[in-house]
Amino acid sequence: MRSGIFEKALGLFRAMDALGLTIEEAVRHGNLDRLDTLRQEMEILQEAAAPAWESARAQLEEQGADEGHEAVRELLALMRVIHDRNRYLEPRLQGMMAMHRAEVEKLQSGNTILQGYRPILSKTGRLISSSN
Repeated sequence: MRSGIFEKALGLFRAMDALGLTIEEAVRHGNLDRLDTLRQEMEILQEAAAPAWESARAQLEEQGADEGHEAVRELLALMRVIHDRNRYLEPRLQGMMAMHRAEVEKLQSGNTILQGYRPILSKTGRLISSSN
């Protein structure tokens, strides 16, 4: 059952699972800078995994394999773990992004207020005291 196509799909899903653990760790620590890099890596893996999964699924259909095969069980277990982790992380990430958006809006509104500010400069010079 374990062909090159199926091994490739399993490898990509294992990599997605490992990267998911790293993302979970970054979410726990609130590391937004790292999350963007990890998100980009996950997108690359997902783009590679989609056609690999389609090829593996087509091969499974051709060979008539069922969920009883060890490799199929492993792949399905990985998919479930990834899905469950995504469901766990989604509300946390949305909360982090909402806080981030609120901070950006505060900064933007503060910047807008300060753009209207013009300091009043006195037209006369001031004496500098060197006696202190």
